[in-house]
Amino acid sequence: MTKPSYLHVALTSQTDGGNKSGDDSTSQGNKSGRSGGNDEGIVLVFRLLAGNSNYIPWSHSMIHALRAKRKLMFIMEEDLKPSISAPDYEKWCALDSLVFSWLINSMEKDVALCFIYATSARALWKEAEQRFAEKNGLQLFHLKQELSIITQGSLSISSYFLRLKRIWDEITALQPSTACTCGESKQIIQDLDGTDRVMKFLS
Repeated sequence: MTKPSYLHVALTSQTDGGNKSGDDSTSQGNKSGRSGGNDEGIVLVFRLLAGNSNYIPWSHSMIHALRAKRKLMFIMEEDLKPSISAPDYEKWCALDSLVFSWLINSMEKDVALCFIYATSARALWKEAEQRFAEKNGLQLFHLKQELSIITQGSLSISSYFLRLKRIWDEITALQPSTACTCGESKQIIQDLDGTDRVMKFLS
């Protein structure tokens, strides 16, 4: 079975930027004790996964971080593991373990302990998704409830808007997309959604 070309990119890149020889900034970072681009001890997201309360922003941040490092396929694609006799087998296992470590290090300790025995980076990702994403309905209810009662109060206009935007973005991420994808209906839905947000911000 021929592996996708983007897997070859992941297997042949030595740093997060694909720099095989190592540039000055990487060398200086290693000399000063900072983690290199593919150090298994680095934390890729700004906030550790604490549970279903922040799973959505955590998963989005992790996807972007892994895409930047050209390792997204290790959590998103099925059947990428080469056969044990393949030349790239050991390299694939090493990189999968690297991504696994990044995921574990991006979780709170008590959460990480629940996934430490997953067999691969993708298995870990799917287990976390099944455990936390399946509660989207309840989380969506709480977000909409929060949105209904939030007021500007003593907040500045910018702080109030940022708080609303955070809730709106999480609701958008949690809600299933509309079944109709035709251009006109899609635009109407977007316009209605935008109108609701403007009214909420001005209320």
